[in-house]
Amino acid sequence: MIDFIMKKVEQSDRNNIIYIHPVASEETISKYISAFSNSEGGFIVFGVKDDGKRLTVRKFAFTIDENVVRSFLDEHVECSIVTFEYRGTTLACIKVNKSNVEIKSKNVAYIFDKNMEVIELLKTKVFLSYCHNDSCIADIVEQKTLENTNGRVVISRDINKLKFKDSLDEYMQTIKDHDYVISIVSDGYLRSLNCMYEVSELMRDSKYYEKLLFVIMSDKDIEHYDNKEMIVKADVYSINRFDYISFWENEKRAVDAKVEKIKNPALMLELTEESRRREFITLNVGAFIEKLKDGLGVSFQNMYSSDFNEFASILLNHNNKT
Repeated sequence: MIDFIMKKVEQSDRNNIIYIHPVASEETISKYISAFSNSEGGFIVFGVKDDGKRLTVRKFAFTIDENVVRSFLDEHVECSIVTFEYRGTTLACIKVNKSNVEIKSKNVAYIFDKNMEVIELLKTKVFLSYCHNDSCIADIVEQKTLENTNGRVVISRDINKLKFKDSLDEYMQTIKDHDYVISIVSDGYLRSLNCMYEVSELMRDSKYYEKLLFVIMSDKDIEHYDNKEMIVKADVYSINRFDYISFWENEKRAVDAKVEKIKNPALMLELTEESRRREFITLNVGAFIEKLKDGLGVSFQNMYSSDFNEFASILLNHNNKT
Protein backbone atom coordinates (compact mmCIF):
# COMPACT_ATOMS: atom_id res chain seq x y z
CA MET A 1 0.00 0.00 0.00
CA ILE A 2 2.87 2.41 0.82
CA ASP A 3 4.42 2.04 -2.65
CA PHE A 4 0.98 2.56 -4.19
CA ILE A 5 0.41 5.76 -2.19
CA MET A 6 3.82 7.25 -2.93
CA LYS A 7 3.39 6.56 -6.62
CA LYS A 8 0.14 8.52 -6.46
CA VAL A 9 1.97 11.39 -4.74
CA GLU A 10 4.69 11.42 -7.38
CA GLN A 11 2.04 11.51 -10.11
CA SER A 12 0.06 14.25 -8.30
CA ASP A 13 -2.90 11.89 -8.40
CA ARG A 14 -5.90 13.13 -6.41
CA ASN A 15 -8.34 10.44 -7.51
CA ASN A 16 -10.01 9.13 -4.32
CA ILE A 17 -7.18 10.59 -2.21
CA ILE A 18 -7.18 13.47 0.27
CA TYR A 19 -3.83 15.00 1.34
CA ILE A 20 -3.58 16.70 4.71
CA HIS A 21 -0.88 19.06 5.97
CA PRO A 22 -0.19 20.40 8.48
CA VAL A 23 -3.00 19.18 10.81
CA ALA A 24 -6.64 18.07 10.97
CA SER A 25 -8.88 17.34 13.92
CA GLU A 26 -10.15 13.83 14.66
CA GLU A 27 -13.67 15.00 13.87
CA THR A 28 -12.61 16.31 10.45
CA ILE A 29 -10.81 13.05 9.75
CA SER A 30 -13.94 11.11 10.69
CA LYS A 31 -15.94 13.13 8.14
CA TYR A 32 -13.44 12.21 5.42
CA ILE A 33 -13.75 8.56 6.42
CA SER A 34 -17.54 8.78 6.29
CA ALA A 35 -17.39 10.36 2.82
CA PHE A 36 -15.02 7.72 1.43
CA SER A 37 -17.06 4.91 3.01
CA ASN A 38 -20.21 6.21 1.35
CA SER A 39 -18.57 6.51 -2.06
CA GLU A 40 -15.91 4.26 -3.58
CA GLY A 41 -13.45 4.10 -0.71
CA GLY A 42 -10.12 5.91 -0.74
CA PHE A 43 -7.07 7.16 1.13
CA ILE A 44 -6.27 10.00 3.52
CA VAL A 45 -2.57 10.82 3.38
CA PHE A 46 -0.96 12.90 6.16
CA GLY A 47 2.23 14.87 5.72
CA VAL A 48 1.75 15.82 2.08
CA LYS A 49 0.83 19.39 1.22
CA ASP A 50 -1.63 19.98 -1.61
CA ASP A 51 -1.72 23.58 -2.83
CA GLY A 52 -4.10 22.74 -5.66
CA LYS A 53 -1.34 22.61 -8.27
CA ARG A 54 1.33 20.34 -6.86
CA LEU A 55 1.88 17.87 -4.07
CA THR A 56 4.84 18.36 -1.75
CA VAL A 57 6.05 15.84 0.82
CA ARG A 58 6.48 17.62 4.15
CA LYS A 59 6.04 15.76 7.41
CA PHE A 60 3.37 14.08 9.47
CA ALA A 61 3.71 16.37 12.45
CA PHE A 62 0.83 15.41 14.75
CA THR A 63 -0.70 12.40 16.46
CA ILE A 64 -3.98 10.84 15.37
CA ASP A 65 -5.95 9.28 18.19
CA GLU A 66 -7.58 6.41 16.34
CA ASN A 67 -9.93 5.65 19.23
CA VAL A 68 -11.26 9.22 19.16
CA VAL A 69 -11.71 9.08 15.39
CA ARG A 70 -13.64 5.82 15.67
CA SER A 71 -15.77 7.20 18.49
CA PHE A 72 -17.28 9.63 15.98
CA LEU A 73 -18.02 6.87 13.46
CA ASP A 74 -20.45 3.97 13.14
CA GLU A 75 -18.93 0.77 14.47
CA HIS A 76 -19.10 -1.10 11.14
CA VAL A 77 -16.73 1.32 9.40
CA GLU A 78 -13.79 -0.40 7.70
CA CYS A 79 -10.56 1.59 7.81
CA SER A 80 -6.97 1.15 8.89
CA ILE A 81 -4.10 3.54 9.65
CA VAL A 82 -0.39 3.06 9.03
CA THR A 83 2.63 5.27 9.76
CA PHE A 84 5.68 4.90 7.53
CA GLU A 85 8.96 6.48 6.49
CA TYR A 86 9.51 7.92 3.05
CA ARG A 87 12.99 9.23 2.25
CA GLY A 88 13.60 10.06 5.88
CA THR A 89 10.20 11.73 6.39
CA THR A 90 7.42 10.37 8.60
CA LEU A 91 4.06 10.09 6.85
CA ALA A 92 0.76 8.40 7.67
CA CYS A 93 -2.14 7.03 5.69
CA ILE A 94 -5.68 5.88 6.43
CA LYS A 95 -7.16 3.41 3.99
CA VAL A 96 -10.97 3.48 3.88
CA ASN A 97 -13.01 0.70 2.32
CA LYS A 98 -16.27 1.29 0.51
CA SER A 99 -19.17 0.36 2.76
CA ASN A 100 -22.33 -1.48 1.79
CA VAL A 101 -24.19 0.40 4.51
CA GLU A 102 -24.29 4.09 5.25
CA ILE A 103 -21.46 5.33 7.49
CA LYS A 104 -22.08 8.39 9.66
CA SER A 105 -19.85 10.73 11.62
CA LYS A 106 -21.64 12.00 14.73
CA ASN A 107 -24.91 10.69 13.27
CA VAL A 108 -24.47 12.57 9.98
CA ALA A 109 -23.55 10.83 6.73
CA TYR A 110 -21.14 12.56 4.34
CA ILE A 111 -20.04 12.27 0.72
CA PHE A 112 -17.69 14.23 -1.56
CA ASP A 113 -18.85 16.79 -4.07
CA LYS A 114 -17.24 17.04 -7.52
CA ASN A 115 -14.44 19.16 -6.02
CA MET A 116 -13.71 16.55 -3.34
CA GLU A 117 -15.15 18.77 -0.64
CA VAL A 118 -16.98 16.97 2.15
CA ILE A 119 -20.72 17.63 2.12
CA GLU A 120 -23.65 16.17 4.00
CA LEU A 121 -25.31 13.25 2.24
CA LEU A 122 -28.82 14.47 1.43
CA LYS A 123 -31.24 11.70 0.60
CA THR A 124 -33.62 11.96 -2.32
CA LYS A 125 -37.20 11.40 -1.21
CA VAL A 126 -39.32 9.34 -3.59
CA PHE A 127 -43.04 8.66 -3.43
CA LEU A 128 -44.06 5.36 -5.04
CA SER A 129 -47.56 5.62 -6.52
CA TYR A 130 -49.33 2.45 -7.65
CA CYS A 131 -52.62 0.60 -7.77
CA HIS A 132 -53.06 -2.02 -5.05
CA ASN A 133 -53.21 -4.81 -7.66
CA ASP A 134 -49.71 -3.85 -8.77
CA SER A 135 -48.10 -4.33 -5.35
CA CYS A 136 -45.81 -7.04 -6.72
CA ILE A 137 -44.40 -4.57 -9.26
CA ALA A 138 -44.07 -1.90 -6.58
CA ASP A 139 -42.00 -4.38 -4.55
CA ILE A 140 -39.62 -4.87 -7.49
CA VAL A 141 -39.32 -1.15 -8.23
CA GLU A 142 -38.66 -0.36 -4.58
CA GLN A 143 -36.09 -3.14 -4.12
CA LYS A 144 -34.14 -2.38 -7.31
CA THR A 145 -34.16 1.36 -6.73
CA LEU A 146 -32.83 1.00 -3.20
CA GLU A 147 -30.19 -1.53 -4.26
CA ASN A 148 -28.85 0.80 -6.95
CA THR A 149 -28.77 4.01 -4.91
CA ASN A 150 -26.58 2.91 -1.99
CA GLY A 151 -28.75 4.32 0.78
CA ARG A 152 -29.14 7.75 -0.84
CA VAL A 153 -32.84 7.37 -1.61
CA VAL A 154 -35.79 7.10 0.76
CA ILE A 155 -38.99 5.60 -0.67
CA SER A 156 -42.47 6.21 0.70
CA ARG A 157 -45.33 3.98 -0.33
CA ASP A 158 -48.83 2.96 0.69
CA ILE A 159 -49.70 6.52 1.79
CA ASN A 160 -52.09 6.38 -1.15
CA LYS A 161 -54.37 4.17 0.96
CA LEU A 162 -55.66 7.41 2.43
CA LYS A 163 -59.24 7.89 1.28
CA PHE A 164 -60.41 11.06 -0.35
CA LYS A 165 -63.00 11.56 2.35
CA ASP A 166 -60.08 12.11 4.67
CA SER A 167 -57.88 15.17 4.20
CA LEU A 168 -57.15 15.36 0.45
CA ASP A 169 -55.10 18.53 0.89
CA GLU A 170 -52.96 16.81 3.50
CA TYR A 171 -52.60 13.79 1.23
CA MET A 172 -51.45 15.84 -1.75
CA GLN A 173 -49.06 17.86 0.39
CA THR A 174 -47.51 14.62 1.64
CA ILE A 175 -46.68 13.66 -1.95
CA LYS A 176 -45.35 17.11 -2.81
CA ASP A 177 -42.94 16.91 0.12
CA HIS A 178 -41.03 14.34 -1.96
CA ASP A 179 -38.40 15.06 -4.61
CA TYR A 180 -39.82 12.59 -7.14
CA VAL A 181 -42.90 10.47 -7.73
CA ILE A 182 -42.53 7.10 -9.46
CA SER A 183 -45.91 5.98 -10.83
CA ILE A 184 -46.53 2.40 -11.96
CA VAL A 185 -49.01 2.89 -14.80
CA SER A 186 -51.16 -0.16 -15.46
CA ASP A 187 -54.72 -0.69 -16.63
CA GLY A 188 -55.78 -0.68 -12.99
CA TYR A 189 -53.88 2.55 -12.34
CA LEU A 190 -55.63 4.32 -15.22
CA ARG A 191 -59.00 3.25 -13.78
CA SER A 192 -58.17 4.10 -10.15
CA LEU A 193 -59.84 7.21 -8.73
CA ASN A 194 -57.09 7.82 -6.19
CA CYS A 195 -54.23 7.27 -8.64
CA MET A 196 -55.68 9.33 -11.46
CA TYR A 197 -56.75 12.23 -9.28
CA GLU A 198 -53.32 12.23 -7.69
CA VAL A 199 -51.39 12.27 -10.97
CA SER A 200 -53.74 14.85 -12.52
CA GLU A 201 -53.10 17.21 -9.62
CA LEU A 202 -49.36 16.72 -9.81
CA MET A 203 -49.10 17.13 -13.57
CA ARG A 204 -50.76 20.53 -13.54
CA ASP A 205 -48.15 21.76 -11.07
CA SER A 206 -45.42 23.19 -13.30
CA LYS A 207 -42.90 22.99 -10.46
CA TYR A 208 -43.51 19.27 -10.05
CA TYR A 209 -44.07 18.11 -13.60
CA GLU A 210 -40.42 17.20 -14.31
CA LYS A 211 -40.25 15.16 -11.12
CA LEU A 212 -42.80 12.61 -12.30
CA LEU A 213 -41.32 9.28 -13.43
CA PHE A 214 -43.64 6.75 -15.08
CA VAL A 215 -43.25 2.99 -15.49
CA ILE A 216 -45.68 1.62 -18.10
CA MET A 217 -46.90 -1.95 -17.84
CA SER A 218 -47.45 -4.32 -20.80
CA ASP A 219 -49.06 -7.73 -21.28
CA LYS A 220 -45.70 -9.48 -20.94
CA ASP A 221 -45.33 -8.19 -17.40
CA ILE A 222 -48.08 -10.56 -16.22
CA GLU A 223 -45.30 -13.05 -15.45
CA HIS A 224 -44.58 -11.09 -12.27
CA TYR A 225 -48.16 -11.44 -11.00
CA ASP A 226 -49.78 -14.32 -9.13
CA ASN A 227 -53.11 -13.66 -10.81
CA LYS A 228 -52.44 -14.45 -14.47
CA GLU A 229 -55.99 -13.57 -15.51
CA MET A 230 -55.95 -9.88 -14.63
CA ILE A 231 -55.46 -7.14 -17.19
CA VAL A 232 -52.09 -5.49 -16.64
CA LYS A 233 -51.34 -3.62 -19.85
CA ALA A 234 -51.74 0.15 -19.85
CA ASP A 235 -53.12 0.36 -23.38
CA VAL A 236 -51.89 3.86 -24.15
CA TYR A 237 -50.31 3.28 -27.57
CA SER A 238 -53.28 1.96 -29.57
CA ILE A 239 -56.69 3.39 -30.47
CA ASN A 240 -57.93 1.69 -27.31
CA ARG A 241 -56.41 4.50 -25.27
CA PHE A 242 -59.64 6.44 -25.81
CA ASP A 243 -61.44 3.77 -23.78
CA TYR A 244 -59.94 5.27 -20.64
CA ILE A 245 -61.46 8.66 -21.47
CA SER A 246 -64.84 6.97 -22.01
CA PHE A 247 -64.43 5.09 -18.73
CA TRP A 248 -64.08 8.29 -16.73
CA GLU A 249 -66.89 10.02 -18.59
CA ASN A 250 -69.14 7.08 -17.70
CA GLU A 251 -67.93 7.19 -14.10
CA LYS A 252 -68.93 10.83 -13.85
CA ARG A 253 -72.34 10.22 -15.40
CA ALA A 254 -72.99 7.40 -12.95
CA VAL A 255 -72.23 9.62 -9.97
CA ASP A 256 -74.28 12.49 -11.42
CA ALA A 257 -77.25 10.14 -11.73
CA LYS A 258 -76.96 9.32 -8.05
CA VAL A 259 -76.78 13.02 -7.16
CA GLU A 260 -80.12 13.59 -8.85
CA LYS A 261 -81.76 10.87 -6.76
CA ILE A 262 -80.33 11.87 -3.38
CA LYS A 263 -82.28 14.33 -1.28
CA ASN A 264 -80.15 14.20 1.89
CA PRO A 265 -78.04 17.44 1.82
CA ALA A 266 -75.06 15.80 3.54
CA LEU A 267 -74.96 12.90 1.09
CA MET A 268 -75.55 15.23 -1.83
CA LEU A 269 -72.54 17.32 -0.81
CA GLU A 270 -70.34 14.24 -0.67
CA LEU A 271 -71.57 12.93 -4.01
CA THR A 272 -71.11 16.35 -5.61
CA GLU A 273 -67.48 16.28 -4.49
CA GLU A 274 -67.11 12.78 -5.95
CA SER A 275 -68.53 14.08 -9.22
CA ARG A 276 -66.11 17.01 -9.20
CA ARG A 277 -63.13 14.70 -8.84
CA ARG A 278 -64.24 12.53 -11.70
CA GLU A 279 -64.82 15.58 -13.86
CA PHE A 280 -61.30 16.78 -13.05
CA ILE A 281 -59.89 13.41 -14.12
CA THR A 282 -62.02 13.43 -17.27
CA LEU A 283 -60.60 16.80 -18.25
CA ASN A 284 -57.00 15.65 -17.77
CA VAL A 285 -56.87 11.94 -18.60
CA GLY A 286 -56.70 12.50 -22.36
CA ALA A 287 -53.68 14.81 -22.16
CA PHE A 288 -51.99 12.46 -19.68
CA ILE A 289 -52.40 9.44 -21.94
CA GLU A 290 -51.13 11.40 -24.95
CA LYS A 291 -47.99 12.28 -23.02
CA LEU A 292 -47.47 8.63 -22.13
CA LYS A 293 -47.98 7.65 -25.77
CA ASP A 294 -45.45 10.24 -26.89
CA GLY A 295 -42.73 8.88 -24.64
CA LEU A 296 -43.23 10.38 -21.20
CA GLY A 297 -43.06 6.93 -19.61
CA VAL A 298 -40.62 4.02 -19.78
CA SER A 299 -41.72 0.41 -20.17
CA PHE A 300 -41.33 -1.83 -17.14
CA GLN A 301 -39.58 -4.43 -19.32
CA ASN A 302 -36.87 -1.97 -20.37
CA MET A 303 -36.39 -0.75 -16.82
CA TYR A 304 -36.25 -4.30 -15.48
CA SER A 305 -33.71 -5.45 -18.09
CA SER A 306 -31.47 -2.48 -17.30
CA ASP A 307 -31.81 -3.11 -13.54
CA PHE A 308 -33.53 0.30 -13.15
CA ASN A 309 -30.23 2.11 -13.68
CA GLU A 310 -31.93 4.98 -15.52
CA PHE A 311 -34.08 5.85 -12.52
CA ALA A 312 -31.15 5.35 -10.16
CA SER A 313 -29.07 7.82 -12.18
CA ILE A 314 -31.82 10.45 -12.10
CA LEU A 315 -32.36 10.06 -8.36
CA LEU A 316 -28.66 10.09 -7.47
CA ASN A 317 -28.05 13.21 -9.56
CA HIS A 318 -30.88 15.10 -7.89
CA ASN A 319 -28.87 16.55 -5.01
CA ASN A 320 -26.01 17.46 -7.34
CA LYS A 321 -28.38 19.98 -8.94
CA THR A 322 -29.48 21.60 -5.70
